[in-house]
Amino acid sequence: MREFVPGELSTSSDLVGKIDNLAAPALSAGLIPWISFKLKPSDVAAGRWDAKLRAVGAEVDSRVRLIPYHEPEDDMSPSRFTSMFNRVAARIKSAERGHRLVYSAMAYQFRPGSSTTANPAAWFPTGADIYAADVYSGRSEPLTDILPEHPGFKRWNRYRPKTRPWAITERGFITGSQFRERAVQIAREATWLKTSGCSVYIYWNTAGTEGDPSIVLDARYGEPALRAMMASQ
Repeated sequence: MREFVPGELSTSSDLVGKIDNLAAPALSAGLIPWISFKLKPSDVAAGRWDAKLRAVGAEVDSRVRLIPYHEPEDDMSPSRFTSMFNRVAARIKSAERGHRLVYSAMAYQFRPGSSTTANPAAWFPTGADIYAADVYSGRSEPLTDILPEHPGFKRWNRYRPKTRPWAITERGFITGSQFRERAVQIAREATWLKTSGCSVYIYWNTAGTEGDPSIVLDARYGEPALRAMMASQ
């Protein structure tokens, strides 16, 4: 289950409370929440978050997967991101309670020729326990592109260090009317996933903050295809 603390947070924010409130419903349902939060890199570098990050490590349930600043590629340089991420990870892990930190990339920004990832290997922080990507087909890439055919995912996957588990933190097939075709591609992806080594796959079946209904699966074809995918893994 993926949840978001919205916006870049001010240093007065109750980070533990925000994470706990989002995580509680998923944990009570026996699910593992993956929670994204954004801290200003300058605040992190200045140590303004150190105490609150140590509190996260000491107080937040260690089953919660924590994603500092998801999809950072068009917001900052790789060095700025990895420095921020590694400091956040070190402060949280100082409690030694087994927290797992996740780098969640925007696959679109890893497409060939993207100026934001001219040095793709530089984006993977050493402090991450899991490398993950958010991947969509049906708009900037064809609806028929399953993961091993998606240009952004392929390049991200080629450069990610193979020393960590990898995951999909958002996956969507976007269409206004090609519902049967979308179901076919979900089935194709399900077959590929069986031997892919993917540790976690989170399907993004919501209109999101953009209110985009073309992301949401239809009841006739899409939802059964996703249920079949889940049953087959």
